Amino acid sequence: MARSSDLAHGRLLQLPDVFSVADMARLLDMERFDATRYLRAWRLRGLVVPLGGRSAVYMNRVRVADPVDYAAQWERALLKAMPSALVSCVELAAGHAREARAMLRRLVLVSDAHEYFEIDDAVVLKRPAAWIDRLRRSGLACVDRSGLPRLRPGAALADLSLHDGDAIAAEDADRRLQNADELQLFLQLISAEATRA
Repeated sequence: MARSSDLAHGRLLQLPDVFSVADMARLLDMERFDATRYLRAWRLRGLVVPLGGRSAVYMNRVRVADPVDYAAQWERALLKAMPSALVSCVELAAGHAREARAMLRRLVLVSDAHEYFEIDDAVVLKRPAAWIDRLRRSGLACVDRSGLPRLRPGAALADLSLHDGDAIAAEDADRRLQNADELQLFLQLISAEATRA
């Protein structure tokens, strides 16, 4: 068993901290079928963790053994699987249509122009490609150390209001945002989208 464990660790050290099945097959010079067999065994031993869904993206726990770093690793895996992803402000979903699900998991927005996957640790919502591009271009998303863009609160609330069913009144936005700059951002986005429609 020790030899098997040493071989697994040795192979996993040859892989990056986030990788796809295709990456593994290429880097370890093996067929995809063999890679999936190894991954299944490594997953059972807790050596790798799948992002989830049909993404075929894995997190290498041999490379990132400190649980403090798991969140950043998850974010890198999310970007590998869905490069258009933006994280919304989950706390703003309170009292909104998706409250029960969003409060337990992250709220992730992805472009409808790209493939996306349902994943265990997030609610993934498709958005028009033009909207995602606008959020990225206009500086409404700040990028953290993992490279995953996060929406500013005003943009996140505008997104929920415009694309998730229930329009949010300015008074309600004022109560939720509690910041004049973010309220102004919310109002600008809502009015700009209203003039486009």
